[in-house]
Amino acid sequence: MFSNDGRIVFLDFGLMSEVDDFIMEAFARGIQGTLAEDWREVTKAFKDSGFITDPISYRANDKEKWHTFGIDEVTGEDLGLAQLAQDMEKGMKKVEGGTSRFGALATVLNKELSPNWLMFTPPYVLLLIRTFLTLEGIAAKVDPDFNIYETAMPWAMRRALSPMTEDGIKAFRSTLLTESNRIQWARLMDLLKENDAGVGDNRDITEDPDLVEIDTETSELKSKAATQHVVADALGTLLGSSEGKTLRRVIRDLDSTDLIAKLSSKEARPMRRAAIQAAGGALSLPS
Repeated sequence: MFSNDGRIVFLDFGLMSEVDDFIMEAFARGIQGTLAEDWREVTKAFKDSGFITDPISYRANDKEKWHTFGIDEVTGEDLGLAQLAQDMEKGMKKVEGGTSRFGALATVLNKELSPNWLMFTPPYVLLLIRTFLTLEGIAAKVDPDFNIYETAMPWAMRRALSPMTEDGIKAFRSTLLTESNRIQWARLMDLLKENDAGVGDNRDITEDPDLVEIDTETSELKSKAATQHVVADALGTLLGSSEGKTLRRVIRDLDSTDLIAKLSSKEARPMRRAAIQAAGGALSLPS
């Protein structure tokens, strides 16, 4: 721009890049998938963000030419998705810091996967990778246990609850509501059962309850409470912001009569208990 005296002035905004909404949504799914060790979801996120081809290309060795791994003739599913997810799981579990260090992910992509799976580095990613690796290195000097994915989780949850793309909005609505705007009750109940099964169930039933150490269970409970706090915080901030319009529209379209009837039923006891735990977790954690 021009200064008051007519000179040209360059403004340095640092490391900046513009990323499309569908890429941001894929990043958010990738972060959640990495923390949950859901490597199929991580692989889908890579595919949606342009890191791997669509359909997925493969070669058994460097003497072969790249070719499509395979497409299911009946369903149209990309068969490379499942195999690449398996290879990614092996690589991420083998490398140190697979679920806590972005640098570990870069190592797996470059050394473990790229020889056999055709991958690209989209232009918008170059600056992001440099930023992540720099910040991660600085943070690790201060906190050796620093986990970049856990740090990014609040942003990922906020993005997941506020989709901007047409496909993202449709997927979000279908996760919560049926076509008749009734809540997906069976799906919510399944999620709650999985959540409850993951906490406090590692103890051998043959052991004396009074003699069992509770360190692991306490750690899991704290992790669960922290996750609930993240979700509650994301919901609270989104409902009053412009980014929360999709969430508000879903709540507006919800069949409230059906919801009240379901919540007051015997089957909703786990749901009511989860709501109480979420509220307690939010109140007990420091703001």
